[in-house]
Amino acid sequence: MVSKKALTFKDFPAINRINFIEVDNSYTQLLKYRREDPKYFSKVIIVLDSDVKDSEIDPDFKNVIKLPGNRSIEEMIYNFLLNLPPKSPILNHEIGFTIRNIREYGPENRRLYNDDEPRKRYKKWFNDNLEKFETLNVFEEWANQHSKELDDFLHKFKRCYNIVCKANGLPRIK
Repeated sequence: MVSKKALTFKDFPAINRINFIEVDNSYTQLLKYRREDPKYFSKVIIVLDSDVKDSEIDPDFKNVIKLPGNRSIEEMIYNFLLNLPPKSPILNHEIGFTIRNIREYGPENRRLYNDDEPRKRYKKWFNDNLEKFETLNVFEEWANQHSKELDDFLHKFKRCYNIVCKANGLPRIK
């Protein structure tokens, strides 16, 4: 639920008014819903992964937004972790969360993650380590180091939020 977490980093003013629903549909299916049932799907915010190409999103879909970046969140976090300074508070030698182990047991290890599709390997690795990421505040540290990207995302999210509020007859935020 990356989008909800991103909104909590910056104290998004209407966070308690948002009902986050995690769906397991592909982005193509979500965009198809938006196109084929605009009466309903124009009244919700659709948050897509950052690796969806802009050209695949209809520019008229003002309620569709992508997460920050241009790679999948899973790959983005993996690369973020590999590029941490050795003394980063996220790295924890006591539990074996080191750059060496991240690399050695990461999504490129084909013995552990043997799917031919890289996106599936990264997703599995990410989900296998999600609890560790949350415990070690990986997402918070990413947000601290990428505040401009996060601010841009929040600005776009706020715009989508206000568009959806207007469509639903709800109060907008400033």
